[in-house]
Amino acid sequence: MSGRWPAAYRAEAVAYLHTPRPRMFHLGDCFSVHAGEVQWWAGERAVRIAASLGPDDPEAAARFLAWGHEAAADRTHRLLRAGRAVVYSHTGTECLWEISLRPVPQDPVPQDPAPGRGPELGPGGGVP
Repeated sequence: MSGRWPAAYRAEAVAYLHTPRPRMFHLGDCFSVHAGEVQWWAGERAVRIAASLGPDDPEAAARFLAWGHEAAADRTHRLLRAGRAVVYSHTGTECLWEISLRPVPQDPVPQDPAPGRGPELGPGGGVP
C-alpha cells in the first residue's frame, strides 16, 4: 500500500472439502471500513465454528479457538492497518479450513498486466 491506510477491510471463513469430490463451503464474511469490526467478526466466527466442531474434531476446534483470540489481537490490527493480510489455515482429516482478514486497497488494482509483467499464459491461454 502506498503509505496510505487501506480503504476498508474484509474477513472470510471457508472450508475446502476434498472427498468425495472437491467442494468449497462459504462459512460467512464481513466487510467494514473499520479493521476492528472485521477482527471482531473473525474472532466470533472462529469461536462458533469451534463450538460446532466440538468433540467431532477436537484438533480443528482448538485451532479455531486460538484463531478467535489471535484475530482480536493488537498485532492483527497493526498488520491490517499496515495493509497486510492475515490468514489462518488448518488441514483437518476431511478438509482445509481457512479464515482470512484482508485490507481492501484504496487504489484499484489493474486487471490487465502491462506487457512483460504478470503471469505468463499457459497452454490454451490460461494461467499455469
